[in-house]
Amino acid sequence: MRCGTITGKCYTNRGRRSVADIGAWQKNSPAAKEIDMSDILYVVMPAYNEEENIESVVKGWYTVLDGKDEASRLVIADSGSTDRTHEYLLKLKETYPKLEI
Repeated sequence: MRCGTITGKCYTNRGRRSVADIGAWQKNSPAAKEIDMSDILYVVMPAYNEEENIESVVKGWYTVLDGKDEASRLVIADSGSTDRTHEYLLKLKETYPKLEI
């Protein structure tokens, strides 16, 4: 997949598996399919001993993601918390399917 940093659009090779087929990766190639990436958002953040705050953080960011494409995600990396942050994240994932841990 090739993405334009200015346009925010990506092009994928329709079913072909070889990256060597340069013609399929060119923007104007009939084998290229345009994907609009402007409405997809990935939010990635660390969490360390955030059991008191993690629910409000997830809820806050989820309101932003609700207006975005289904492929959008909130990715939280539990950075070795010694409290119940990871436990809370697992429980929140049941309610918020765009949450990735």
